[in-house]
Amino acid sequence: MTHPFTPKVNRRPLAPLSSAALNRVSTPPSPTPLGGAHKTSKGSLVPTSRSSVPVQKPTSKIPLSARHPKQDENDMAGLLQKEKMRRQLAEAALADEKRVHAETRRQLDAQRAQHAPQLDELKKLTEAHDALLDEQISTVYELSEADSKLFEKDARNKELLRHVSELKEQQRLDQELISHVEIKAEKAEDDRAALAIKCARLEAERDHKVFGR
Repeated sequence: MTHPFTPKVNRRPLAPLSSAALNRVSTPPSPTPLGGAHKTSKGSLVPTSRSSVPVQKPTSKIPLSARHPKQDENDMAGLLQKEKMRRQLAEAALADEKRVHAETRRQLDAQRAQHAPQLDELKKLTEAHDALLDEQISTVYELSEADSKLFEKDARNKELLRHVSELKEQQRLDQELISHVEIKAEKAEDDRAALAIKCARLEAERDHKVFGR
């Protein structure tokens, strides 16, 4: 069983590269992974120990002295073409975003203009409702103040009624006392009349005895 990172072995013979291909590209040899396998002379894979794997540095690019001037021009033209395409794509994306933004703004302006009368009417209704609410609050305050005054007046009225009741009770007691005094006066008058009659009879009896009349 080979290591999971072991590259696949292509058993077909590779075609030789031309000198032009060697000048254009330089493919560095694939390093053998640690703990992987290497190919023997017979084509079989054997495990490679971690300590026996040589450290391979990546191969540098083709030196400028080995590159053809035409190849440099082609590479530069390709880079410029890629940069131009990237810029064109960015400009197209920005233009599309601006178009979408303008369309969204236009739709919002259209909706705002369409609903402007309704918003104005709603604003007027809100202001009228606020004014009515303020008036109702003022009325509630006035009623509350009037209620407080009525409560105070009712308390004073209750105090006056209590005082009137006390006066009526005192008047009743006075009337009873007057009636009692009148009764006693009438009795005294009767007693005085009876006493006068008795005195007159006694005087008559005395005169009869003294003067023989």
